[in-house]
Amino acid sequence: MISRKRLDSLVFACYNNSVVIRMSDKSFNLGLVVGRFEPIHLGHEKLIDIALRACRKTALLVTYNEPDKNNPFSSDYIMHLIHKIYADQIKNGELQVIPFKNDIAFDEKYGEKILATVKGHFSENPDFIVYGSDKNISKCFCRDAVKRLFEVKVNRDDFHISATDIREALSENNIEFVKKYIDPKIHDEISYMKYYNDKI
Repeated sequence: MISRKRLDSLVFACYNNSVVIRMSDKSFNLGLVVGRFEPIHLGHEKLIDIALRACRKTALLVTYNEPDKNNPFSSDYIMHLIHKIYADQIKNGELQVIPFKNDIAFDEKYGEKILATVKGHFSENPDFIVYGSDKNISKCFCRDAVKRLFEVKVNRDDFHISATDIREALSENNIEFVKKYIDPKIHDEISYMKYYNDKI
């Protein structure tokens, strides 16, 4: 297992392919990725892929609330997109996609709800979490929970993309931009994405 003493170096370089290779031996049992994925793009996939390479199983929590301008897609539709991209990993049990209602403040109660949701599906707590540097999700976990979590924080500046950029491109009918930053497996969904995005 990767020593916690290596955490700082891994966080510093976790977007480097060599780190991903070092983590590809499934050293961890249960990974956790949490996000809205509105919509899922290649930057999100980098986070998910790190967890899949490092962990025997990964819980992907899709947070949702009532649709609005920043969240135009339903959780069902987001999960549909994820299932198209990660069909093989879902089929073989490496990845489980779980809807998570985002109805409380981003604090320790939020963290407790996340862990309870994961434990309800896997009968164990995660030992690995990966997230973008703009979403310090670890702060919503109590100190004891963080001690048991190996954290990988990825610099979001390395992605050069955000879901906001994708939604804006959809609104402007800039389809080539959208295609550049979403998985080819969901290119056939762009017209539906635009419909839902423009509907709000």
